[in-house]
Amino acid sequence: MKFLLCGTVLLAFFAITIYGQAYIGTFADPKYPGKCVIEGYILSPGQKFQPKGTCQQLECINADGRGGSTGCGLIGAPPNCRLADFDFSKPHPRCCHRELICD
Repeated sequence: MKFLLCGTVLLAFFAITIYGQAYIGTFADPKYPGKCVIEGYILSPGQKFQPKGTCQQLECINADGRGGSTGCGLIGAPPNCRLADFDFSKPHPRCCHRELICD
Protein backbone atom coordinates (compact mmCIF):
# COMPACT_ATOMS: atom_id res chain seq x y z
CA MET A 1 0.00 0.00 0.00
CA LYS A 2 2.82 2.41 0.89
CA PHE A 3 4.47 1.66 -2.48
CA LEU A 4 1.22 2.45 -4.33
CA LEU A 5 0.79 5.70 -2.41
CA CYS A 6 4.39 6.80 -3.08
CA GLY A 7 4.03 5.84 -6.75
CA THR A 8 0.85 7.90 -7.09
CA VAL A 9 2.47 10.89 -5.39
CA LEU A 10 5.53 10.64 -7.64
CA LEU A 11 3.35 10.49 -10.75
CA ALA A 12 1.41 13.56 -9.62
CA PHE A 13 4.68 15.31 -8.79
CA PHE A 14 6.12 14.73 -12.26
CA ALA A 15 2.88 15.84 -13.91
CA ILE A 16 2.89 19.09 -11.93
CA THR A 17 6.56 19.83 -12.45
CA ILE A 18 6.28 19.24 -16.18
CA TYR A 19 3.40 21.71 -16.47
CA GLY A 20 4.35 23.97 -13.56
CA GLN A 21 2.55 27.19 -12.91
CA ALA A 22 2.73 30.21 -15.15
CA TYR A 23 1.32 33.66 -15.57
CA ILE A 24 1.44 35.85 -18.63
CA GLY A 25 0.65 39.50 -18.84
CA THR A 26 1.78 42.89 -20.06
CA PHE A 27 4.88 44.18 -18.30
CA ALA A 28 5.50 47.35 -20.29
CA ASP A 29 7.14 50.33 -18.60
CA PRO A 30 7.37 53.74 -20.32
CA LYS A 31 10.88 54.17 -18.87
CA TYR A 32 12.02 51.12 -20.89
CA PRO A 33 10.21 51.15 -24.26
CA GLY A 34 10.36 47.90 -26.22
CA LYS A 35 11.25 45.88 -23.12
CA CYS A 36 9.51 44.00 -20.31
CA VAL A 37 9.94 44.87 -16.65
CA ILE A 38 9.06 41.74 -14.69
CA GLU A 39 9.56 41.67 -10.92
CA GLY A 40 12.08 44.50 -11.27
CA TYR A 41 14.15 42.78 -14.00
CA ILE A 42 14.46 44.49 -17.39
CA LEU A 43 14.30 41.97 -20.23
CA SER A 44 14.54 42.35 -24.00
CA PRO A 45 12.09 40.55 -26.32
CA GLY A 46 13.03 36.87 -26.57
CA GLN A 47 15.15 37.01 -23.41
CA LYS A 48 14.65 34.41 -20.65
CA PHE A 49 16.07 34.81 -17.17
CA GLN A 50 16.15 32.78 -13.95
CA PRO A 51 16.66 35.04 -10.92
CA LYS A 52 19.36 33.78 -8.56
CA GLY A 53 18.05 31.74 -5.66
CA THR A 54 14.77 30.89 -7.40
CA CYS A 55 13.33 28.12 -9.47
CA GLN A 56 11.34 30.27 -11.85
CA GLN A 57 11.89 31.56 -15.34
CA LEU A 58 11.00 35.07 -16.47
CA GLU A 59 10.52 35.68 -20.18
CA CYS A 60 9.90 38.73 -22.34
CA ILE A 61 7.82 37.66 -25.33
CA ASN A 62 7.64 40.82 -27.43
CA ALA A 63 8.41 44.54 -27.66
CA ASP A 64 4.89 45.43 -26.49
CA GLY A 65 5.87 44.25 -23.00
CA ARG A 66 4.14 40.89 -23.21
CA GLY A 67 5.92 38.47 -20.90
CA GLY A 68 5.51 36.02 -18.10
CA SER A 69 6.85 33.92 -15.31
CA THR A 70 6.92 30.13 -15.05
CA GLY A 71 7.38 28.36 -11.74
CA CYS A 72 7.18 24.79 -10.54
CA GLY A 73 3.62 24.44 -9.38
CA LEU A 74 2.53 23.16 -5.99
CA ILE A 75 2.68 19.68 -4.57
CA GLY A 76 2.29 18.23 -1.14
CA ALA A 77 3.82 15.14 0.38
CA PRO A 78 1.84 12.28 1.92
CA PRO A 79 1.98 11.64 5.68
CA ASN A 80 5.45 10.61 6.94
CA CYS A 81 7.05 12.00 3.78
CA ARG A 82 8.61 15.28 2.74
CA LEU A 83 10.07 16.83 -0.38
CA ALA A 84 13.77 17.62 -0.59
CA ASP A 85 14.77 21.24 -1.16
CA PHE A 86 14.91 22.80 -4.61
CA ASP A 87 18.31 22.75 -6.31
CA PHE A 88 18.61 26.39 -7.40
CA SER A 89 21.90 25.64 -9.16
CA LYS A 90 19.95 23.87 -11.93
CA PRO A 91 18.13 25.78 -14.68
CA HIS A 92 14.36 25.91 -14.80
CA PRO A 93 12.53 23.48 -15.11
CA ARG A 94 15.17 20.96 -13.95
CA CYS A 95 15.35 22.74 -10.58
CA CYS A 96 11.68 21.82 -10.02
CA HIS A 97 12.41 18.13 -9.60
CA ARG A 98 12.55 17.30 -5.90
CA GLU A 99 13.15 13.97 -4.24
CA LEU A 100 10.36 12.47 -2.15
CA ILE A 101 11.76 11.33 1.20
CA CYS A 102 9.61 8.97 3.26
CA ASP A 103 10.32 7.65 6.78
